[in-house]
Amino acid sequence: MNFRRVYAIARLECWRILRDRMSFSLILLVPAMQIALFGAAIDLNPKNVRIGLSGGSPAQIEQVSKVIVNSGYFADPELFQGVEDARRALASGQLQVTVDLPDDGDVFDDPEQELGSVVVAIDGADAGAVFPAVAALERLMWTEAATRLAQGLDREGSLNRLKNIDVQWLYNPEKKTSWTLLPGLIGVVIMISMLMLGALCFAREREEGSLEALRFMPVSSVELLTGKLGPYLVVALVQVLMVVTTAVFVFDVPLRGPVFALVSLAILVAAVHLLLGLTISILVKNQLQALQAAVAFYLPSMLLSGFMFPFSGMPTWAQGIGTALPLTHFVSAARDVMLKGHQGWPIAQTIALVTSAVFFGVAVNMLIKRRL
Repeated sequence: MNFRRVYAIARLECWRILRDRMSFSLILLVPAMQIALFGAAIDLNPKNVRIGLSGGSPAQIEQVSKVIVNSGYFADPELFQGVEDARRALASGQLQVTVDLPDDGDVFDDPEQELGSVVVAIDGADAGAVFPAVAALERLMWTEAATRLAQGLDREGSLNRLKNIDVQWLYNPEKKTSWTLLPGLIGVVIMISMLMLGALCFAREREEGSLEALRFMPVSSVELLTGKLGPYLVVALVQVLMVVTTAVFVFDVPLRGPVFALVSLAILVAAVHLLLGLTISILVKNQLQALQAAVAFYLPSMLLSGFMFPFSGMPTWAQGIGTALPLTHFVSAARDVMLKGHQGWPIAQTIALVTSAVFFGVAVNMLIKRRL
């Protein structure tokens, strides 16, 4: 082996990497993005968990509010007139935890007095987002009881206080991780496959030389775009049915809402990422750059969408980025349909996905017209 020749080849390859500006930028961008996201945006102990209080006397509300705020995990409690209003807010996603107080005494004071049950209802559709907060709340309740015991109050009465606290995990009573992940996994599978297929589409044709032939075909840009989308959307439909069937029949994930709404949203999110992939495919020079750009997009989508890590645990700037990502809206809608059983159409998520589809559709149509 001649090391001078090896050195010459290695030097030439380094110059090729440096001269390919897009590839070099993506090589630096992906690790920098991962460091920033994991270091600053991802927090497994979410703060500002949304919680609501219903029922109880003013003294109860004040006492429980102090315990909630002192935990450091919750936002300021929202007050509701009745249990039904608080539960509706929990079902709609406005709250993550509700505390329903009895009306027959204080929660921690006067431990000899008989009390009704204090019901803590938790949105278990995203158990990881609330589990640390609820655990901290329960620890503070025990601390409060221990303080009463240390002050010489009735031991049995203080311990009965904690027996009257009923914790209910709604929508996911066994706190199964698979129930939380699999609804969002539908969108993740579609996002990666459609983004990759779309990103390689025109880039592959450019390398093969067949892209030039499109200039002489009697088709418009809209016809070309529709013809490209059709077969891939059929592939997306097959993937959706496969993942949903596996989730329901193998992992026993419930499907309480309308199947048509779930499948329609999945096809819509597939169209969004396919259009984004086609946009990338026209802008890049080769298939390697297309793959690198696709990876640079779907990594933050997986991390900031609430699929893997609690959305509420992210700082404000990360939540802003996550809100702009199509996958975020699908993950939320899929959990609402499958776990919560929402019968109505998820309008807010649909509007966000349609807006993204129109934006990328217009962008790729303009690029096709300019290139062809």
